Formats: sequence, structure tokens, C-alpha cells
Amino acid sequence: MVPRTLVFIEKENEILLIKKKKKNSFGFGKLNGIGGHIEKGEEPFESAKREILEETGLVINTLDLVAIIFIEIGIDPGILLFVFNTAYPGGKLVTSEE
Repeated sequence: MVPRTLVFIEKENEILLIKKKKKNSFGFGKLNGIGGHIEKGEEPFESAKREILEETGLVINTLDLVAIIFIEIGIDPGILLFVFNTAYPGGKLVTSEE
């Protein structure tokens, strides 16, 4: 399985989404939460925080794990997805290559 994280950042009644720009990435051209691959030796919470910083410039200290989902994609390996949510911490959002 390929381990990944997905984070939904909430501010009042809104959720921060990004539009995937990398053509070879899962979800290219679609809106999605923040996230990506968990790197070797990294645990899911660390990965989620790193991805948030890389993709938005935000520093998150608190994450709530809300689901762990296995996604069958028709070929091996499937995806093991750790889904988190958190409140918007304030700060300036930045754009990224993601």
C-alpha cells in the first residue's frame, strides 16, 4: 500500500481546498484537501504537517485524525489514506507547485 495523508482545514463554514496542478499526481485538475505521500520513516501526523507547510505555507500544531481509508485503485499497491481535519490557524497562505 502507498500511505498518504489528506487534510481538510476549516475556517468558520469554509474548507481550504487546492487544485492539483501536477499532471502525474492523483487528482490532477481537481479540487482536493491538502496532502500527499508519507515519506519513509515519517509518521502520518508529521507527514500531514509537512504537506500543509509545503502546499500552503501554514504551520499547524493540532490535527484530528478522522478516518483511515483503504482505496483500491485496480492495481497493486492500493492507497492507505490517513484523513485529518484542523482549524485554520491564521496566517498568510502561499501558492506552491502543488
